[in-house]
Amino acid sequence: MKNYLFDFDGTLVDSMPTYGALMLRILDENGISYGDDIIKIITPLGFIGTAEYFIGMGMKKSRDELVATMNEYAIYEYTNNIPAKPNVISTLKKLKESGASLNVLTASPHATLDPCLKRIGIYDIFDKAPTDIVIGSRNLHKDGYEGYTLLRKLASKTYIKVLCVAGGLKLSDSQTGCKAFSAKAAKDIFSRCEVNGFAFDFEAILWAQKLGYKFKEMPVKIINHRESKVNLLKDAVKMLKDLRKMKKRIKKAQI
Repeated sequence: MKNYLFDFDGTLVDSMPTYGALMLRILDENGISYGDDIIKIITPLGFIGTAEYFIGMGMKKSRDELVATMNEYAIYEYTNNIPAKPNVISTLKKLKESGASLNVLTASPHATLDPCLKRIGIYDIFDKAPTDIVIGSRNLHKDGYEGYTLLRKLASKTYIKVLCVAGGLKLSDSQTGCKAFSAKAAKDIFSRCEVNGFAFDFEAILWAQKLGYKFKEMPVKIINHRESKVNLLKDAVKMLKDLRKMKKRIKKAQI
């Protein structure tokens, strides 16, 4: 079975024109003048960053008030107006009919995501509720270890098993390197990471658990893999040491 992972805004739905319009609406309602490049400036900022930018432009409302207004306007538009991108619906239906697994990974909240997908008729096409993190797993794909020597395959599986048991993680493959994070999850998690090296994957996953993010595994096949630079004994010992320190530090951390 083939698995497909889709972003939401700009991929499944054409939300950018509406996003720009509702931001300009807020500026106009509050009597704030702006230049022609305002949309280009605020697009990467998100609601909180845009609210802070608007305050810097002279907006008299608080950040929380502005974000609440943005959310209110956005929920209405996603629920009632924002359309699917051209050919999205027909393409998704063809993929589903072929037996593919379709999934959404997005930073958009369910308050805007769910009603929009339902209105345009593709909510039920996707296999599972949108998640925050997707982890690729060679162990879930029938050809996930294709091209590996028997020794390297056994070493990899043993290495992963030992690390997952030590880390208390119920994952079939934590070390494949194929991971996708929503924008919110990535910012929240990676800003807290301290480890440099092979244990970085584990630290990100431990933080994800600590912060309450949802994640799922997806079958993957590594087509162009190179020879591993992992020294099984040396690196496993170092990983276990790093893992023990990480678990203690993350457990004690205040969030």
